[in-house]
Amino acid sequence: MDFLYIALLLIPVIVDKWENSLKACFRSEVSEYFFKKYIDYFLDLIRVAPNMKCKVCCCRVNPWTHAVLLNKYNVQYFSCGNCGFIQTEDPYWLSEAYSSAIARSDIGLIHRNIRYSTFCSAVIPVFFRSALPGLDYGGGNGMFTRIMRDLGFEFHWLDKYSPNQFAEGHEFVDGQRYSVVTAFELLEHLVNPLETISEIFRHSDSIIFSTRLLPRWGIHPTEWWYFAPDTGQHISLFSREALELIAKKFGVHLSSNGISLHIMSQQSVPTIYLKAISFPPLAKTVSTIVNFTRLSLLEQDYSNLTGRKLS
Repeated sequence: MDFLYIALLLIPVIVDKWENSLKACFRSEVSEYFFKKYIDYFLDLIRVAPNMKCKVCCCRVNPWTHAVLLNKYNVQYFSCGNCGFIQTEDPYWLSEAYSSAIARSDIGLIHRNIRYSTFCSAVIPVFFRSALPGLDYGGGNGMFTRIMRDLGFEFHWLDKYSPNQFAEGHEFVDGQRYSVVTAFELLEHLVNPLETISEIFRHSDSIIFSTRLLPRWGIHPTEWWYFAPDTGQHISLFSREALELIAKKFGVHLSSNGISLHIMSQQSVPTIYLKAISFPPLAKTVSTIVNFTRLSLLEQDYSNLTGRKLS
């Protein structure tokens, strides 16, 4: 067994050294189609055999397909046969992908913030009533935090990579416990999802988040826009089964609308309610009813920021 283990460890070294020779040999004897479809797969398989594990369930992953990211990098995707999670190879291109904190093609940013704030304002007062503030983790430019405060919710902002433009003075307080943490369009960007989720649970017992579930296992990047190859930022893609495993690891309930909106929490949120308020007009109606007496923090925040009152 020791010999087999050493042999597996040596395979990547041998492949890296002789890969070009192997490819040249095979190219001279078989068609380009066969070479692309099978030889590359074989080389990927033996290169990652000793150490490539699923970042959700730690099972062995298999090379699955390639896609060109940022119009230049031919990137290998790996698929987990146990939970369906899809991950890329080590994302060496991320510094270029995040040369701008917000992707130029992300034209749905404002629409999402409006929709998610309405959704949260219909969920938080019903299931997460607490005197503690909320936290928007990975909050980008602070737009969501600002909207939630305008709606009367005490919310703070945290983002390690983006400047806070709209929620100045309402940043994350280290050591503060939060009633709920929101993390919208974050999980698909994570290199190590479990590490970040663990960090979030240190701040709160509840996470409201969005990420689109794989419509089916084995879907190809050319068949689904959410792979977003032009941005190179979506490196972790989740199935329903993967989210259920994560919830189990952290000992919390998972509620999901089955498409893109999810809650992990000690508090069980009925799926039927989550699916109902995923419909924006209904979420707006519920929000209006449950927040009838809630006062906006806009005037208070303006006064604290400028020392003047809104007249």
